Amino acid sequence: HAGIAVFSKYPIDSKKEYNLGNSGTYKAASMLVKVNDKQKFTLLTTHLQSTRIGDKDRSFIDEVKQKQDIKALESSKVKNIVSKLSETARLRAIQANRIDEIKKSLDQPLIICGDFNDVPGSYTYQTIKEGMSDPFTRKGFGLSRTFRSIPSRSRRQRAPLPLRMPAASSSASMASCFCAGRSPSSAASARRSSASSQFA
Repeated sequence: HAGIAVFSKYPIDSKKEYNLGNSGTYKAASMLVKVNDKQKFTLLTTHLQSTRIGDKDRSFIDEVKQKQDIKALESSKVKNIVSKLSETARLRAIQANRIDEIKKSLDQPLIICGDFNDVPGSYTYQTIKEGMSDPFTRKGFGLSRTFRSIPSRSRRQRAPLPLRMPAASSSASMASCFCAGRSPSSAASARRSSASSQFA
């Protein structure tokens, strides 16, 4: 499911929807949120391509890990899983590039949030975060977990390490949630840089 919904206690002045690919399944939406007469910010939310890894795939991975079956790594199931991960990463990269284009066209202080279906070290995350700041890296502590299929590590149980999936990015002045942000001056600078490169 790739739906988008926003619930706000503040008035929304305007909104716009963007397609992130040819299929039209995955989208982004921006809206101008009015905090008061002097403070406004743009909220850009999205749901990017999923990994397409289902319950059967996860069960197979768990079975291979438990049995430590090295030969299973050469099976068609493994190749299918790797193919899914590779293809969906490619699709998210395209979507992230589109988000980056949209981001650079917006003037107001910006918060980007949503389900990115990727990890902080990924091309998707780095592309969306460029020119912005991630409040978790500034204000968070330790290891965080936002991907429900991966259990967190406890002292009593040797579980896999937690995996943080980026959820948002916001303006430095509004870094109260897990997001990456930037100010209007940063947006203008990004557009000037983009225009200069086009005519160079």
